Amino acid sequence: MRLESKSDYGEIPLVIINNFWNRKNGFLITNKNIYFKDILKELWKICLLDIRKVHYDLRGYIY
Repeated sequence: MRLESKSDYGEIPLVIINNFWNRKNGFLITNKNIYFKDILKELWKICLLDIRKVHYDLRGYIY
């Protein structure tokens, strides 16, 4: 799955995703083609978040 600039809901507010990522991990998502599995892999490595919570928080932006 990818974070895309468009979805069924119209434009995805990438600023919101950036803010989420920055608050939680100190990283920013700047590439629109970031793979969700790569996000999970990074979170697993740094162990800062429960992966299920990340999925819950971002599910509105992922399809």
